[in-house]
Amino acid sequence: MFGLTNVRILPRHASFINSDNKVIVKPFGKAKVIVNGVAIVMNAKLQHLDRLILGSNSGYLYIGFPAERGAEDISKFDYDFFQSELAAAEGFSVDKLGASHNKNGKPDPSVLAVFHDYIKLMPLVAEANQMSDEFKKNLKFELKVKNLALTDSRGYDLQKEIMVKVINKITYEVWIWSKSKFINRKFLMEELYQRFLDGETSQNIDRESDPFWDPVEIIHLGSAHIWLQSLAYCMKLEEQTELLSCEGVEEAILVINVTPCSSSGRPFGEEDIVIDPLELLGRKIIFQIHILQCLGVRWLKEATHRGIQIG
Repeated sequence: MFGLTNVRILPRHASFINSDNKVIVKPFGKAKVIVNGVAIVMNAKLQHLDRLILGSNSGYLYIGFPAERGAEDISKFDYDFFQSELAAAEGFSVDKLGASHNKNGKPDPSVLAVFHDYIKLMPLVAEANQMSDEFKKNLKFELKVKNLALTDSRGYDLQKEIMVKVINKITYEVWIWSKSKFINRKFLMEELYQRFLDGETSQNIDRESDPFWDPVEIIHLGSAHIWLQSLAYCMKLEEQTELLSCEGVEEAILVINVTPCSSSGRPFGEEDIVIDPLELLGRKIIFQIHILQCLGVRWLKEATHRGIQIG
């Protein structure tokens, strides 16, 4: 019998049963046990070189009985291997980042840097969620990649970076923390948690000292791009386009009209259409943008008391 200490490693977390040259791992209750990147809720038979994670980030490599062992190189099973496997099980990989490859067939270094940031923050986010549960803060922390599927107006990929989305599970308020802000807050959470383990109550902490608290802030939901080629001919543009979040998720559908007009605001008609866009060189072009409808706003579906601003 032995004990382990870590955030959310419970006094009775899991049992390991050795019987007939078979080892079975059995989680107790809702204890978090992950085998080869996948969380288990029932008994699981361990195979040689299986990877286990107990709690938030305590990783172990299972070495089987002598008869099962070979000449394997176990040096590859390092911390990054465990976290990469866990990320892959959650559907996150270098390829998902849209990795462009160089002449050697290797992913772009900037994309690899984002991927490694992601897998290094995974256990920290898991611990933050567990401490939030301990303190009954009702906050959920989620790792996100900013600009995962967005491009600029010329169609070039925007620089990707890691961020942490913070959601209040009761009020549905949302905050976006940068990587550096999250890491700083995580250190403060650990200090608070250690004081909690030492017997100090967390009820007397004021807002300014609470690492889980932030004032309500404005969140950028997404952007919509439309092609303006028809304006080069002084033609009215009628477009229905997606409003995409920085992760490439559809947040809403916009119905937009863009109408060329005179300096007095008179909309151009068919008689104002030009055949050759070169005729407009050196001339001032004025147009009106009308957002006719904003449909299926996911932000409002999740919580109807929220508001949005389009601009």
